[in-house]
Amino acid sequence: MFSKALLICAVSLPLGLIGSAPAALAHTNVDIHFGVPFYSYQVRPYYRYHRDYGWYDAYRYPRFRGGAYYGDDDDDYVAAYPGRLTCGEARRRVREHGFYHVQTRDCYGRTYAFDGIRDGHWATIFVNPYSGQMWKD
Repeated sequence: MFSKALLICAVSLPLGLIGSAPAALAHTNVDIHFGVPFYSYQVRPYYRYHRDYGWYDAYRYPRFRGGAYYGDDDDDYVAAYPGRLTCGEARRRVREHGFYHVQTRDCYGRTYAFDGIRDGHWATIFVNPYSGQMWKD
C-alpha cells in the first residue's frame, strides 16, 4: 500500500511540474542581436576591450576596429587607427600564411616587420598595415 502511494507521488510530481512549465515560458523575453557580441567582462585572455562597447572576441572578429582596445602584449590600452592593421592583427595574418614562431621585429612606421619560420627556414616578413600586403626578405 505504501509503495503504491510513493509511486503515484513520484510520477505525478514531475508531470505537475511539466504542466506548469508553459505558463512560466509564456512570460519569457528573448532579445536577438546581430553583429559583434560585446561583454562587460573579459571572457577569455584574448578578448579585446573596445571603448564604449565592451569586451569582444578578437580572433572571431578580427576586422572589427575602432578607437581603442585592451592590448594582449603589454596589458595596456592601445590606440587603433581605422583602416590600419594593428601589430597583433598583422602578426596573426603572418601566422595564417604558414609561418610559426612569429616574433615581432618592428611595429612602428609604414611597414611592420616580423621574423618567422616556414619550411624549416627563418624569414623576415614585412606587412603593409594599410593594405595588408605581405612580402618576405
